Amino acid sequence: DVDYIDTWNAMEELVKLGLVRSIGLSNFNMEQIQRIIQCSSYKPVVNQVEIWPGFLQKDLVDYCRYNGIIVTAHSPLGQPNREDHSPIYFFSEGMKRLTKKYKKSAAQIVLRYLVDYGVVPIPKAANPVHIKQNLNIFDFKLDDADTRALRGVNPKSRIVKYETVRDHPFYPFERDDEINEKIDEELPAEDLKDENKEDDVEEEEDN
Repeated sequence: DVDYIDTWNAMEELVKLGLVRSIGLSNFNMEQIQRIIQCSSYKPVVNQVEIWPGFLQKDLVDYCRYNGIIVTAHSPLGQPNREDHSPIYFFSEGMKRLTKKYKKSAAQIVLRYLVDYGVVPIPKAANPVHIKQNLNIFDFKLDDADTRALRGVNPKSRIVKYETVRDHPFYPFERDDEINEKIDEELPAEDLKDENKEDDVEEEEDN
């Protein structure tokens, strides 16, 4: 197996040759990032990882911020699915209340929240209407109470686990996902701290 340090050094050569402007990482954990920083001449500009309200990875985000590394959030909505109403927060009565209050879609609410959290969300969307909506999130701001409500979404386990490379020596994720899943089962269903019963958000997003 090729050490990712060797790959990074090859990418650094491209920077030195002026063939690329910036180089970054995807799905690297803190230990791997630290090793990159210690063993190379160029610090990563960005680290793209899974982040959504139920999986904020605060320690990793804080670490990247401390080291001047931009965090890009893939799967920023938690991959909503209307059929099984998952993740619960996205289809909750609490989220429906926010969409009415701000006159924005659930996706726009979440994307605005993540921008304020300090990451760069990159939602997947094929619908032109959703693509336009995803960009239209800078004409409003969540108040402190609603920000706290989103921050209070119950922690969930990772969605994108790349199981096919789970046995790779440089697999970046924790190998005890089963423990996290057990925690999920024990936690009550959240509704953004709203006391009303759940209801559907009348929209569907891609990712």
